[in-house]
Amino acid sequence: MAAAFPFLRSLLQALPHSPDSALRALYWRVLGKRVRAQNILLRSGAVSFSGYYGAGPSYAEWLRQQRGVDRAGASRELAGWQDPPPLALLMPLHRPRCADFEAAVESVRQQYYPHWTLHIGVDGPQEKAVDGCLERLQHSERRIRVHRFDRHGGICRTGNAVLEHIEAPYTAFMDQDDLLEPDALFAVARALRTMPGARILYTDEDMLDAAGRRYDPHFKPAWNRELLLAQNYINHLCVVRSDDLRAVGGLRPGFEGSQDHDLLLRLLQRVQDEEIVHIPRPLYHWRQHAGSGSFSDANDGRVRASRLRAVQEYLDRHEPGARAVPGHHGFCRVVRPLPQPQPRVTLIVPTRDRLPFLRRCVDGLLQRTDYDNREIIIVDNGSELAETRDWLEAIAGQPGVRVLAAPGPFNFSRLNNLAVAAADGDVVALVNNDIEVIDAGWLREMVANAIRPEVGAVGARLLYGGGREGARRLQHAGCILGIGGVAGHSHKFFDEDAPGYFFRPHLPQYVSAVTAACLVVGRAKYLEVGGLDEEALAVAFNDVDLCLRLLQHGYRNLYTPYATLVHHESVSRGSDLSSDNRERFAREVAVMHSRWGDALRRDPCYNPNLTRRFEDFSLAGEEEMDDGGVRDLVARGMR
Repeated sequence: MAAAFPFLRSLLQALPHSPDSALRALYWRVLGKRVRAQNILLRSGAVSFSGYYGAGPSYAEWLRQQRGVDRAGASRELAGWQDPPPLALLMPLHRPRCADFEAAVESVRQQYYPHWTLHIGVDGPQEKAVDGCLERLQHSERRIRVHRFDRHGGICRTGNAVLEHIEAPYTAFMDQDDLLEPDALFAVARALRTMPGARILYTDEDMLDAAGRRYDPHFKPAWNRELLLAQNYINHLCVVRSDDLRAVGGLRPGFEGSQDHDLLLRLLQRVQDEEIVHIPRPLYHWRQHAGSGSFSDANDGRVRASRLRAVQEYLDRHEPGARAVPGHHGFCRVVRPLPQPQPRVTLIVPTRDRLPFLRRCVDGLLQRTDYDNREIIIVDNGSELAETRDWLEAIAGQPGVRVLAAPGPFNFSRLNNLAVAAADGDVVALVNNDIEVIDAGWLREMVANAIRPEVGAVGARLLYGGGREGARRLQHAGCILGIGGVAGHSHKFFDEDAPGYFFRPHLPQYVSAVTAACLVVGRAKYLEVGGLDEEALAVAFNDVDLCLRLLQHGYRNLYTPYATLVHHESVSRGSDLSSDNRERFAREVAVMHSRWGDALRRDPCYNPNLTRRFEDFSLAGEEEMDDGGVRDLVARGMR
């Protein structure tokens, strides 16, 4: 019920300025289509982004709603376990604040799971208070092992020296002033019992301020190799098989500040995707205050250089010829080369009249796209205006441009399938007629990814046109399954330069689906999965369905922010309120739920603790957590 109040407030705000938009939004909200109603209000311009969102709980409220296991429940479950896995925690120590260090150790001692050892590597001389604390700890707790090193060697050398003393099969890394949730190690051990072949496990995390308040939670996706190349999203808590740590040489001196990122990338030489497990709960609390600054904070330039070096070395091993370069917001970008000669690309543009949009789109493909080996097929779905027909006749005479006549009712899937069947290219690009090219390198970026053997569909970063003072808003940064019932666009209506949720709109990453407004895919892959469904999904969700079938066939779909275009969304479509469109939309929603119901409820590229009502990565409310087994998925503690 609480989620209705922001909508009503926004509806009243929009009514005097854009009554048509307000009525359309109200219509869709009454039908239960929250996301569609929200988007209509936001697009009206009468409602600000910040004025609409915020319907989800605050993090403090969200924490109060959680129903995690307690100590008694963990003890009862543990009583039935045979051979519980021993876990080691590795904590390098160098001149900590004594109170924070003691709190960190106490959070380990308070773990529900008893089968742990804490290995503290004392990196050089410490203050007397710290030495006294270490003495007390060592004598009061047999599971704490203190390893002293006379000279300061740094986090990597100290960590490696401690690793030699660890006997447990799994090692977790912990900073000297951070805290663990009481059931953190229990959740790890439970996941290992469920998946004993796991070799890397990681959890969600949050920040801890000087007053001990938790904030800024990072709810992470399941394993996402492409995202890891751009950003070490795994971070804390990370648990690794000890033998693998030793086999790759542990932490590497010279990579301080990026040592964890470098370690993970080197572990991928030995670890398969299915051996990496995500525990979707914030079990690690990362302390942030004036005295907790890390090496990364004080040495940002060196850290960025070492991060690029780590990613480049990974690429040299796995993708020779690819280059790691600085990317958006200081993260890494991978530039993949195109083979020579360039793969032939067929750009497919369905249309019916709307000549100003079509002309701008095709001019952009011909004049402002830096890609030579291409052809354009314009699929004419029965244009009626003389000026459109004259223009199509003229453009068809240009080299590399064809016009394919396809009269009949609008069926987006059929129009594209006809063109793919007629295409000369090894790669096809589905391009709406309301796309505007603003970045000459967009097609090179998308094709270079689409020809990778493991990649299925590649989607672009799409912006809405217009905006005050030249500012634009995001229209698409990948699709999230389950938003609004089927799928929604990540970070829709965010300002184009806004960081978003942990910079996700600015980072290449695997996603479950991308929009066909601008989608590039290998032609053979498209045909392998049967193309777009022109029988059951003529207009809506055919792109999501295609992407899910690509996933089903073992491919990965990818979003890249380094291909940016403007999308003047749905200018050629009829009114959503027409009777035919309403009935068709309802049928297509039903098809998606029947065909992909389970997948729509559990997007591995998202997080079950985040909302499925909005596209802004806000937190899920209590009703959402109780719906569709989400709370059970989180409680089971792995995916």
